[in-house]
Amino acid sequence: MEHPSNQQVYFRVKRHKSTIFLPAKTTDKILTLKKNIIKILGDSEKIDPKKLKLLISADDSEPPISYSTLDRDEDTVGQSGLKDEQILFLCLWDDNLGQWENVSVEYPEPYDEAVEDEDEPMDDDDEMNEKNDLDAILEDGKGKAKA
Repeated sequence: MEHPSNQQVYFRVKRHKSTIFLPAKTTDKILTLKKNIIKILGDSEKIDPKKLKLLISADDSEPPISYSTLDRDEDTVGQSGLKDEQILFLCLWDDNLGQWENVSVEYPEPYDEAVEDEDEPMDDDDEMNEKNDLDAILEDGKGKAKA
């Protein structure tokens, strides 16, 4: 999908537990995105943009099952078909292994609705359990002030 010339777009770049919010223009080259990521990472070691690989999800599942690589550094964001607010995945070249690291993104656990919301008012049973817990602590001598 071709974007209007020089339109502002935003990407989320994910790697492990990190997410980088990356602004770009549709006329920016993929190489420019990589250089901007390096600036944001702020590593004291100079990272070569050739040792960064950007990927996009090739399916609609979360987490994705397959990925497509943005491997043409000279292509623009618009030419690559990237969409505003799209998620990009970042992989680094591992010199020790001589290969690219695998895509690794940690997704949060689904919200468990069975977990009680702390902002909800306590009922009589909750208050009684909390009082019994406090009594048990005081009986054990924990929580008593020493004279």
